[in-house]
Amino acid sequence: MPEVTYNGYLQSITFIFILPDDSAKIIFVHLKKAEFMRSTFKVLFYLKRTKNTPRAVYPVMGRSTINGTISQFSAEINVPEQLWEVKGGRAKGKSIESERINRHPDNIRIQIGKHYQSICDHDAYVTAEKVKNAWLGMGERYQTLVEVFEHYTNDLFKRIGVDRSESTWWRYRAVLGHLRAFLKHEYNLHHITLLELEQSFIEQYHVYLKTVCRSKAGSVCRYMDRWNNNVVKISFNNGLMPRNSFALYRYSAPTEPRTFLSEKELRIFQTTRLKSAKHEYHRDLFLFSCFTGICYKDMRYLTCEQIIPDTKGHLRIHGNRCKTGGEYTIKFLPAALRLLEKYRGTAPSLLAFDMPKLSSINCSLRRITKQCGISRHITFHAARHTFATTLCLSQGIPLSTVSKMLGHKQITTTQIYAQTTPIMIEDAIDRVESRLDGKFAT
Repeated sequence: MPEVTYNGYLQSITFIFILPDDSAKIIFVHLKKAEFMRSTFKVLFYLKRTKNTPRAVYPVMGRSTINGTISQFSAEINVPEQLWEVKGGRAKGKSIESERINRHPDNIRIQIGKHYQSICDHDAYVTAEKVKNAWLGMGERYQTLVEVFEHYTNDLFKRIGVDRSESTWWRYRAVLGHLRAFLKHEYNLHHITLLELEQSFIEQYHVYLKTVCRSKAGSVCRYMDRWNNNVVKISFNNGLMPRNSFALYRYSAPTEPRTFLSEKELRIFQTTRLKSAKHEYHRDLFLFSCFTGICYKDMRYLTCEQIIPDTKGHLRIHGNRCKTGGEYTIKFLPAALRLLEKYRGTAPSLLAFDMPKLSSINCSLRRITKQCGISRHITFHAARHTFATTLCLSQGIPLSTVSKMLGHKQITTTQIYAQTTPIMIEDAIDRVESRLDGKFAT
């Protein structure tokens, strides 16, 4: 049976045939690289002669043959018929004129060869027409996933303050950083073309985020959504990818319970004496969010002009969310009003509060919860869930009303905050029992 061996970059191919007779002869058939390459890639030049209008000078045409496909093009040079050698496809002799003529097709042959090799390196298929278009500058440049992702994030940067926030741009930059690190870790590459993407790529990326980056399941899904559902789909819709290899890949984030403080924990959090003035200030900011439901970003840009009295003279916060632009209206509870008066005039300009960085507040909250004897992990966003669940839904406030106060555009978003507490279950059973009033007693 034949055996095929090759060294390195396909310098040669050797077929070894072992004959079945007793002589056990071995026949070596050796094909040189040049002979092998001519069977798949060839460029030749010829004169475009016309029978009806014979003349002394004819234009030179080129023909490239690649894997059985043929494409013709003009070499944009005219050659006298007596100087042209049909068999060699070039000018005869070693005269200055012949050398000048031959430099032009030789240069074209080299340029087409470079484009052919580039396409072979980046694409799974190559045709003569595709190589010709690349040489003429008409073909699409083979874009990489990183290049397209960078272009998308640059567009996001231009939209900051229009319909995107700066934090959104930073999150996409973080995903791009993970993607670059994955390419280096898994493939030892800096780029990968869109045409090379297969479903196995996203599966390996998924595993990389879980194992190497130690990302949580929710973070993994968000990372993958940002480049798969945006960058990959846009590339496919724009024709940069012949197919969407990830269309059938399914992944979903597990539904994790949202953290919030119960009434008892909220009272402990509110009354515990703290040793640090910084922790006390961060605790008060957290409590203000608990009693109003305002998120960190909206609270950071909350101005005194947004605090207005209603028709009955009660103060309320009215504004539009930084994240979605949704309108929200919150009436001040007494506890929130006391905190507002406590820090009135301490913030610069017209802002209601001098908000530190979110990471600084969350760091303080970890220490405060330990001092309060609360073992659960509490972040600043837990205050918003505390307002929705403990102060509103547990007190019988309708979900639609809570949605309006939180500034959600869709009530399905508010349902994430609708945690069912044991007190809510107990109250519901009590209402059912009172309405039945012993109707089914035996």
